[in-house]
Amino acid sequence: MRTKIKKRIWQMLCVGLALSFPFLVGGCKDNDDAGAGNRKVLLSINTALVNKVTSRAGEGWETDPERMHNLRVIIVDADGKVEYNHPVDFNRVDLDKYNNGETGNDERGMSYGKFGELEFPVTPNQTKSIYLFANAENLECKNAPWDWTKIQRQDVFPKDDIEALVLAGYGSKGSLPMSAVHQVKVGSEDVDLTKEPLYIVPVANKFTFTFQNKRTGNYGGDITVTGWKLDCVADNSYLLPHVDVESFTQNKNTADWMIWMKENAGENETAGVWLTEYAVPEDVNYNLFTHNYAEDEYIVLKSDATGATEETTPVYVPESQYMDGGEQKYTLTIFTREGSDDAKTEKAYSSVLPNLGSLFRNTHVKVNVTFNMATIDLVVDLYPYTGVDLDPGFGIDVPTEGETETPDEQN
Repeated sequence: MRTKIKKRIWQMLCVGLALSFPFLVGGCKDNDDAGAGNRKVLLSINTALVNKVTSRAGEGWETDPERMHNLRVIIVDADGKVEYNHPVDFNRVDLDKYNNGETGNDERGMSYGKFGELEFPVTPNQTKSIYLFANAENLECKNAPWDWTKIQRQDVFPKDDIEALVLAGYGSKGSLPMSAVHQVKVGSEDVDLTKEPLYIVPVANKFTFTFQNKRTGNYGGDITVTGWKLDCVADNSYLLPHVDVESFTQNKNTADWMIWMKENAGENETAGVWLTEYAVPEDVNYNLFTHNYAEDEYIVLKSDATGATEETTPVYVPESQYMDGGEQKYTLTIFTREGSDDAKTEKAYSSVLPNLGSLFRNTHVKVNVTFNMATIDLVVDLYPYTGVDLDPGFGIDVPTEGETETPDEQN
C-alpha cells in the first residue's frame, strides 16, 4: 500500500519562510504505473510562489540573500531510513515561466510552473520526518564541507551528524541557509496537508536601521552615521534549530514552537514572551559584531532634513544566546561624526537593547534612531515570524564632545 502526499511550498519574507504542501483535489488516484496495490504520493512544489517576491531596490533575484535559491527535501521513515533525498535548484529554470504560472519541464525533466509537481511515493501507516534545507548546497561547516549526496535512499539517515552541523559561514552566493524538520503522520489513506503549513526558517537574525535628525538651534548640525557594533554575538550557529522541546512544552503548553511563535508574536510587546528554550554550540565564542559602513555608504543626516532615512541594507547576525544575570542582554553602539567640517568629532552612543529577550534565529530587529536635542531616542521594532510591530522605546543621553558613553547597568 502506498499513500499520497501533495504539498506546495511558498515563501514569506521578513516574517520567516512558510512552506505549504497542498494536495491537488482528485489528484491522488491510483495510476497504471504505480504497481498493483500501490498509490502515488505527490509532493507538489509550487515554485512560482517561492520566487514571486519583489527584491529590494537595486537588488536582483540572483543576489538577494533572503531568496530561496535551492531546496533539499529529505523524507525519513519511521525506521530512520531515507525514503527520498531530493534537491530542487531554482536557478536552473526560466524564472519568467515560473512567475507567469506557465507549465513545462526543464532540461532535466523537472516540472515547473504554477502547477508543477514532484512525486514522492511513501510507505503508509508511519510518522515521517520531513527535513527541509534551503541555500545549503555548498554549505560551509566548521569541520569540513558537508556533502548532501552521500545520503542515499534506504540508508539510515545520519540524524546525529545533521543535528551537530555547525556553520562556519552563510553558504554559497552569500545566501542565508534555512532549515526545519517536521513530523507528519501518514495513515493508510491519502494525506491532505493543504491547510497545515510547514515552516522553514533562516539560521540568522536580521538587523536594519532608520535614522532621523531632529536637532535644531544650538544642537543643530549635520550628523554622519559611520557604523555600529553589537556586543556579545556568537561566532557560529547550528544549521538546524536546537529547541529544547521538553522545556518549551512545559513553559508554553505546546510542542510546536514554530506555530507558537507565529501565533504569539504580538504578545511580546507587553508580556516579554520569547523563545529562550534553545541551545547554541558548546564551544561558541561571544565577540563584538561590528559593521562599519564604507565611506560612500555613510548615512548623512542633514540638519534641515524632514522624515527618516530609508531602511538600511540588512545585516545578518548569527543566532546568539549571551546570558547576563540570568537573561539575554545585548549592547548596541552607534558611531557618528558630528560638528563643522573643520572640527569633526567622533562620538559613540551605547546602551543595552531593552526588550530584546532573545536572539533566536529569524528575528528581524528594526532599530529606529532619532537624534533629538540632548538625547537620541531608539525604538526597536521586532518581527519574529509575523509583521507585528513591537515598540519598546528608550533614550540614550548624548555624551559630551569627544567622549564615548559607556553602557549603564540596566535592568
